[in-house]
Amino acid sequence: MKIIRFLPALAIVALHSTSSHAALVVYDGFNYGTSGQALSSVATPTATGLTGTWGNPTTAGSSAVISTGLTFANFSTSGNAVTVTAGTAANSQAFSSRAIDSSGALPADGSTLYSSFLFQPVTAFPTGKSFSVQVSNDGVATNNTPRPSMQVTSAGTNNATVVLKAGTSATAAYSSTPAAGTTYLAVASFTNMSSVASGHVLDMWILDASQWTSIYDQTITASLLSANSIAHVTYSGAATGALDFTSSDFIKIGANGSGSTAGNPVIFDEIRFGQSFSDVLVVPEPNGAALAIAGIGIIFTFKRFVRRSVSRPASRI
Repeated sequence: MKIIRFLPALAIVALHSTSSHAALVVYDGFNYGTSGQALSSVATPTATGLTGTWGNPTTAGSSAVISTGLTFANFSTSGNAVTVTAGTAANSQAFSSRAIDSSGALPADGSTLYSSFLFQPVTAFPTGKSFSVQVSNDGVATNNTPRPSMQVTSAGTNNATVVLKAGTSATAAYSSTPAAGTTYLAVASFTNMSSVASGHVLDMWILDASQWTSIYDQTITASLLSANSIAHVTYSGAATGALDFTSSDFIKIGANGSGSTAGNPVIFDEIRFGQSFSDVLVVPEPNGAALAIAGIGIIFTFKRFVRRSVSRPASRI
């Protein structure tokens, strides 16, 4: 019965074991600034894999911190969020950009890059306009030369779009259109990140809260996301140039406006880029109290079993 002596230690080790992640390349939960503050005026925006400050989306639009971050079922979130609003002129654009940190764990050639973000349309989609999270090789405040890009758009009929460099994209219809005031999760994978201009596969899925709740405790795969999303868009083929993710690139968040609407405002939160689905699809870890209670329960249950086994009379032959 020497194992009893070691049971508490074994329980603690088992309970505090956590799943490992390949590498979180970029994370920004916008947990900084004050409500209403221009995103570009936050002097020290804390983040993983990004450096410097967010750029100003020009006078054609705005990006501002809001104190109430988005929530999405049991998806892990923290702090504030950001609202991006394009100008009201036709075809106006508002993109804020921030440089990728060269000291980060950048994806190697031939690897797959994964990404996710939460979004909430503030108003109904204006026809033919969009908002997106993208990687770009410049920091200008317009939608210009994206590398991999996740785009939520409405072009006559509402579609989700992935963009492989400039001018190379694919779309897919929604089974239900994202509604104003409702939060959604966008997830994407970009296969064969490299300086080679061919052999790329891009996938993006849009999930509502009920779909995420139904799968969050399972091993996330592309097929599982495809079966539990309001849209899945995929593109396979060549790019008009390299599909890379380097320290000379930028992360951009932004919106395309419309002359007939108030600038297509959208709330962004919890932007992640990583090298596995588990890097970018995160649920909160159990808190310390829950772990302690679970550990005590295991110990007492095992001890009761041992006492009953010891006190039970031996069977006679």
